[in-house]
Amino acid sequence: MHEHTHNHTKIGRNLILTIVLNFGITAFQIIGFFISGSLSLLSDALHNFTDVFALVISWIADKISKKENSIKATFGYKRSEVLAAFINTVTLFVVAAFLIIEAIHRLIENKHVEIDTSWLIWGALVSIVGNFLSVLLLHALSKDNLNVKASYIHLLSDLFTSIAVLIGGVVMHYYQAIWIDSLLSVLIAFYLLFLSIRLFGTTLNILMQFSPIKISQEEINGIINRFPDIENLHHLHIWEVTKGRTMLMAHIDFKKNIDLKSANKVMIELAQIFKNEFEIFEVTLQPEFDFEDDKSLIVKSHKH
Repeated sequence: MHEHTHNHTKIGRNLILTIVLNFGITAFQIIGFFISGSLSLLSDALHNFTDVFALVISWIADKISKKENSIKATFGYKRSEVLAAFINTVTLFVVAAFLIIEAIHRLIENKHVEIDTSWLIWGALVSIVGNFLSVLLLHALSKDNLNVKASYIHLLSDLFTSIAVLIGGVVMHYYQAIWIDSLLSVLIAFYLLFLSIRLFGTTLNILMQFSPIKISQEEINGIINRFPDIENLHHLHIWEVTKGRTMLMAHIDFKKNIDLKSANKVMIELAQIFKNEFEIFEVTLQPEFDFEDDKSLIVKSHKH
């Protein structure tokens, strides 16, 4: 419990530091845009601004997730982390689309724009340093928290974007090859999409309450066969409240009308098997005997 609280405190502190860093980067690059006239610097500034937006959402979600359970919110507010990760991932898609459209537009329309490459290079360097520090702050914390992971991907993608802008600025400074900057922006945008797709799928699966693990009918039968008192396991539902917090609910049909104490002993052993073999956080089992209901493994909803 102490380690969990300490980790939450560290997440909150590091998110605040990265918000301050990225707000400073955005302000510096916007000033640089007005001085240099560089659209690529403005594009990087907008990308950094989405980082600030994503980090603020992550920080708010982290604060909300610490709230205790209540009658209204029996699971607590842990899923706010998943919702924040989902929102942040959607913004990643929007930013990637913007970068691709803007890069193509510059290739077609802005080949001969005069820009101050010195300010472009300095703006990219400031962004690289700031985003590198931000990535270091969130790297370890992103492994077990979807919310922080979404923000981490934002920052990592912006670090690569800033490197591309720096390369483009140097090339433009010496060779006036403006098209290279646009090409790199497109490549980075596709890389950003690649990073986002998996996280988007993970958060969507949790929000839709899809099962995070695959348990076959054969595995269920194998487990049930270990218990001579159990006739059937049905009404099985497996879902995640948040990343790493898998829940299982099922009904247990007993062969005989055994006493409640004996039934509890069987269910405790069965729950422990699910926890040990499938890493399920919490198991809820309902005992039944001679009860008329649907005995299929997963009950389908009936159309009325």
